[in-house]
Formats: sequence, C-alpha cells, structure tokens
Amino acid sequence: MNSIRYILTHAPARAIASLFLCNGFFFGSWAIRIPELKQLFELDESELGFTLLAIAIGSLCIMPLMGNLSKKYGAGKISMVLTFLFGLILPIPLSLTNYSLVLLVLFFMGICMGGMDIAMNTAAAVVEEREDVRIMSSFHGFWSTGMMLGSAIGSLTKGAGIAYTPNMLVVVSFFLLVIFLQRSVLLPIREEKGKKEEPAFALPGKNLLVLAIVILLGFLAEGAIADWSTLYMEESLHTDPSYAGWALSAFGLAMAIGRFMGDDVTKKIGPMNILVGGNLMVAISIGGLLLIANSWVAILGFGLAGIGFAAIVPVIFSEAAKTPGMSTGGNMAAIGSVGYFGFLLGPPVIGFIADYLSLPQALGILALSTFLAALLVKVAWKPPKVD
Repeated sequence: MNSIRYILTHAPARAIASLFLCNGFFFGSWAIRIPELKQLFELDESELGFTLLAIAIGSLCIMPLMGNLSKKYGAGKISMVLTFLFGLILPIPLSLTNYSLVLLVLFFMGICMGGMDIAMNTAAAVVEEREDVRIMSSFHGFWSTGMMLGSAIGSLTKGAGIAYTPNMLVVVSFFLLVIFLQRSVLLPIREEKGKKEEPAFALPGKNLLVLAIVILLGFLAEGAIADWSTLYMEESLHTDPSYAGWALSAFGLAMAIGRFMGDDVTKKIGPMNILVGGNLMVAISIGGLLLIANSWVAILGFGLAGIGFAAIVPVIFSEAAKTPGMSTGGNMAAIGSVGYFGFLLGPPVIGFIADYLSLPQALGILALSTFLAALLVKVAWKPPKVD
C-alpha cells in the first residue's frame, strides 16, 4: 500500500491517477449500457460485434501516432486533450437514431479511448522513471476502481430508468472539472529532452514475443468480459437489469483491490507465479461460471477473474521494460499497442462467434485463451535476472 500513499501525496502522480480513474469510469459507464445499443437498433450478436469493431478501428488508427504526439506536445497535455474529447463524445451514441452516425461516433470514441490510454500510461511511465518509484500497478488499480464505480452507478441509474445521455452529461461534467483543475500539474508532464531517440511505434521483437502474446490473449479476455458480461447476465441468465451490471462491478472491484496490492504481492511470489497463477485463475473462474450458469455464481466468478487479471498487466509492463533488445519506451509502445489491440478486438470477436454458436460458448473461448497464456509463460518465458 506504500504506492497508494505515494500517489495520494505526490501531485503529478495524483493527477495521473485521476486520469486512470476517469478513463475507467467513462468505460464502465459505457459498457454497462451496451445492451441498450443492441436493443435500440435490433442487432444480433454478430451485428453488435461489428458495431463495437468501430471502436477498435478508431483506437488502432491513433496508436501509431501516439509516440510522436507525446514527444512533441507532452504526454500530460495529450492526455488532457483526449480526455476532454472523450468526454464530449461519450454522451452521444445512444441519442442517435441513424446507425451510420453511431458507427462514426464510435470510431471517434475509439480514437479518444485508445489514445488516452496510451498517453496516460506514457505519463505514468515518465513519473515512475523520473521519481524512481514502482507505482504502475496502483495506477491501473485506479482505472479498475473507475470501471467498477462507472458500471455500478450506471447499473443503478439504468434500473431507476434514467436515460443514458443525461446520466453521461452529469458524469462527464464532474470528471472534466476534476481534470481541468489539475491542468497546471498535468501539462508539464513529458519525456525528458535529450534522451536517446526511440521508435514512436514498435512491434515486439524476439525478446518480447512471449509477453506480447500473453498480453494479447489476456487483454482479449478482459475486453470481452467488460463488454459482454452484462449482456450475458441479462440474456443468457435472465438476470434483472437492475443488478445485471453487478458482474462487471465485481470484476472491476476485485481487480482494483488486487492491483492496489499488486506491487507487494509480486515482490513476495515473483512475476512468474503472477503470470501463470493469474491466468489459470481466470480460466478456472470463467469456465466455472459458464458451467454452473447461475446469476450469483456468475457475479462471484467474474469477481474471481478480476483478482486473477489484477497484477498480470502491470507485471507484463514492468518485465517488458527490463527486457533487452529495445529501449524502455520502445518496449512500452510495443507491449501497450499489442495489448490494447487485444482489449478492443475481444468484444467484436466474441460477438461474431456468439452469433454462430452462443454467447456462453463464445465466452468459453476466453477460458481457453487464458489457459494457453499460462501454459506459454510456463514453458517459454524466463524472467530477466536482476542483480
């Protein structure tokens, strides 16, 4: 918990944590309402998957540009700009009746969502390097907390009959005010000048291949759970909509708690055990909740999956930074881009598969993917030696 204490007492770290909290809250608030998008345009699973693909495409369009943008203008400034753009776009999708316009809006939402994610992680890495601290796991804990709160409040407002757009206008206004008030701290955050030039965007080299595949498989599952868990609860388990979002909330809460404890746990049991054990826990949890097919078991299962996922991503980022062959910034760009690609690809892939099979069977693939990730780490990855 020392990392949380540091973040709360250190202005730049606190400002970056607010970005992670905001991004997670925005995402959770949106994800909980995805079933409404399906109902509004009478989409089947495959069509919903295609619709969500617009977000993935938008994110992938901005990612190759983020390195240069952050270097030129500063990660803090880019984070702020994309946060405000994300907030302005977020209330729009469910207020539209034209499907083509919805796809266009989701495309730009993807640009803001993906760009903000890379920019705030870059800002976090800058502060970690500058202050010589290890707090990345706790930053991601703030994201998970935001997602949990966004999905929980979204579920309550949805159950109370409050429409998406006015709900989002209130949420966005609050968070944009919080971010704006921290502009004097966020704007100066940027990589130090004079450092060796690093590629703005890089694909993983030989030394990063295993970690890249693991983060791709893990993020694919995480993104799919975020976007499809509520729909699974409502349509497959016939859960009351007023608490169908509790599955996503449990996932986010458990992940947040695990991430806030992640740095200490990793020191005790080591990165290998985190990556293998965490992925196995996710695989078993998802497999179990699908086999038992009960609403309360599903909420518990998604919560356990959140614990399993908690430290995986921060550990991968940390271990990637130590991997020789590329600069730290190049490694971060490669791993972050591949991981986020999986996060955004997961929801549409599940939609396409669910349309041909069923949603529970499609989600079963996530158990397989995380099991394969654990197996790959065990047989093909060796942690870098630290003197």
